[in-house]
Amino acid sequence: MTDLGPTNIGSGSRSGVSATMQNAIYAAISALSQGQGYNAGKNYKLPDQANLSGHTENIESFLLECTMRFKVLPDNFNVTDKKVFYALSLMKDGVARTWKEQYLRSCENKQHLATGNLWTSFTNALKTSFADPGNKTNAMCSLKNI
Repeated sequence: MTDLGPTNIGSGSRSGVSATMQNAIYAAISALSQGQGYNAGKNYKLPDQANLSGHTENIESFLLECTMRFKVLPDNFNVTDKKVFYALSLMKDGVARTWKEQYLRSCENKQHLATGNLWTSFTNALKTSFADPGNKTNAMCSLKNI
């Protein structure tokens, strides 16, 4: 960023802002460009994410919410296992809870919670398990077979 230091500011009488105030503004802008005053390393407070109900129509929005959280808090979710544990922690009731328990049992002797340690592997497993059996693709295949 170009240095906007206090050179050639003048008295500030034309703008109605004193030279001291202008210097303070330039110092603040300069500090921001250098990362000072930025809450580097501190987390933002995000609203609580809703639990996954296990209904097919909620899977995409649930995963979108997870992805947004991962992008806003990259230091908190810097490895795939943290992302998977977070998503699993939101599966507390009904079908979603049963799926979580079975998924965790299937991963007991594995190094990572997701195949290949990839978030997309986990999301694909989730989408496949909660797929709508009456979706358009299946419906078209059924119609062609009549």
